[in-house]
Amino acid sequence: MFKKYKKQLIISSIVILLPLVFGLVIWNRLPDSFATHWGADGQADGYSSKGFGIFFTPLFLLGMHLFCVWINRGTNQDPKVMNLVFCLMPIVSLMANGMIYAIAMGKVWDMNALMPVFMGILFTLVGNYLPKCRQNTTMGIKVVWTLNNEENWNATHRFGGKLWVAGGLITLFSAFLPMKIGYPIMFFAMLGTCLGSVLYSYLYYRKQLQAGTMEPVKEIPMDPITKKIAKGARILILALLIFCGAVMFTGSIEFDFQEEKLVMDASFYAPINLRYENIEHIEYREGPVEGTRVGGFGSFRLLLGFFENEEFGTYNRYTYYKPEACIVVTAKGQTLVFSGANGEETKEIYNTLLEKVK
Repeated sequence: MFKKYKKQLIISSIVILLPLVFGLVIWNRLPDSFATHWGADGQADGYSSKGFGIFFTPLFLLGMHLFCVWINRGTNQDPKVMNLVFCLMPIVSLMANGMIYAIAMGKVWDMNALMPVFMGILFTLVGNYLPKCRQNTTMGIKVVWTLNNEENWNATHRFGGKLWVAGGLITLFSAFLPMKIGYPIMFFAMLGTCLGSVLYSYLYYRKQLQAGTMEPVKEIPMDPITKKIAKGARILILALLIFCGAVMFTGSIEFDFQEEKLVMDASFYAPINLRYENIEHIEYREGPVEGTRVGGFGSFRLLLGFFENEEFGTYNRYTYYKPEACIVVTAKGQTLVFSGANGEETKEIYNTLLEKVK
């Protein structure tokens, strides 16, 4: 495999490492640390040193690239599909590192819009190549019905190609919608694309059984221990999918006004105790307080943890995503920003807090 595609492998590896070289060239223009990870809310929540930020991503992608080429060794794969293998990681490296450098040097981009665009292009690209993918165990829609029957494989990948392109276009369209609407559309488009391909393969298998063109697929024989591990893995994956969906799209903040303190308890995060005697300043503000998340939790429902902006520096946030109004409190020199689920609830919390402080 490496000898056969030696030229492509060398060129693709060089392209993957180009951002590393470029990072060294602009070394003095980059800050000592810069954002390298963004949360679901589009806010930066992970920072790296200059050296780590320049070297890690290109080298990691190069390792992934070599692994993808290696696992396809010995497979009689269509050359057009192999071209996708050699192009995918270089494209990811140029786009991801270019975006990181641009933001580090002061370019302002809407990360909420960039993610659907990137994923939409990726799904559309893969969808165009799926029908060309030959039956194998390393690439494609690898389920028991496609792996046991070449006709099923070909039919599933023809249909899957169209479905992935459609899912990619829907994902691209979601970039132009508000995040609360666009991200769920993107999520369900991608999920539907994957599950739809598997479902089509099963239905095609049932059709083959009725036509008598295929024998029933028997379960692959496994020893008892392997069977238990496989069953446990399926249960774990399903539980993780349910948990991630619940975390990303649910959650609430409860406010308990006690005699000496306000207790704020949010889903998926530690509670906050705000003692009335420590409050130095209270302010009600219409609209959200903008800032960059430097630690904590972010989802399509809640924004919790430590944030930074020019007005407050580092402050603690306990709000819903893009709230209609916020309460800004200074206590012992520290700033806390919190909100209710809507403007009316936030105003009620603010008035109750004023009474408690007085």
